This record gives sequence, C-alpha cells and structure tokens, in this order.
Amino acid sequence: MVIWKKKDFGFHFTLSSPLTSDEVDRWRTEVEQAVRQMRGGFRVFVNMVDCELIPAEGKPILEDLQIFCKENGMIRSVVILGDDITVMQMKLVAKKTGIYEWERYIDASSHPDWEELGMNWIINGIDPDGIAKPLVSCIKSQ
Repeated sequence: MVIWKKKDFGFHFTLSSPLTSDEVDRWRTEVEQAVRQMRGGFRVFVNMVDCELIPAEGKPILEDLQIFCKENGMIRSVVILGDDITVMQMKLVAKKTGIYEWERYIDASSHPDWEELGMNWIINGIDPDGIAKPLVSCIKSQ
C-alpha cells in the first residue's frame, strides 16, 4: 500500500507491505504528475518501516522515480526503513542511480528518533550517516 501527501517541504510517502509492482507503477505516475506541478525545489520523506523488500520488478520503477525526482527539483530525500538489510538494499539502489549524494536511509530499529533524524537531513542537511547508533553512556554527568 502507498499513501502520499503533499507537505510544505515537498512530499511525504508511506509504503507498507504487501507492495506490488503495479502499485509502485501507479505511485510513480501520480508522483511524476505532482512533481511537474511543483514550483522550485522540494524534499521527500519516505516511511517504509512497515514495508518488506521491494519486488524485483518494482526496483527499476523505483530507480526511475528517484532519477526523475532529482532531475525535476528534489533537493534531498530520506527513507526510513525497518531493518538494516533493507537499508543495505536501498543504499545499493541509490549508489547505482547516483542518488546517494542526496538521499539517506535510516534504520528505525536502530534509531528510535528516526523521524527527527530524517527531517534534520531533508530540511537542514544534517547527515544521519554521521550519527552513531545510540549507545549506553559510560560517562557520568557532572
């Protein structure tokens, strides 16, 4: 299932399983139409915490959509995922399409503050890849 909303920063997408390639294709068409109507740059927040691996036939559609958005004004995007395996899968897609410079991936299972990290990336350019996973502090407060 795909739910998307236009926001003041750009677009917010929520994808959840089961996700078919037909649904990904319909989503691409809708997003392309909305992007063409945008004035100026935009940012994208994608919540895929409840989405399992993308179907193989849906990956080229996703790659095309990433490139389309970047070529048509996307400034930055963030994708929130539910596990580290999916994060690795998506990073491979991003590096293949050349979008990794503008898109970051956050593992929600490792970062309970994933929404804040994502918004800080797309709005303020604070790179979540430079932020370590939460650890128990061994330093005493003074």
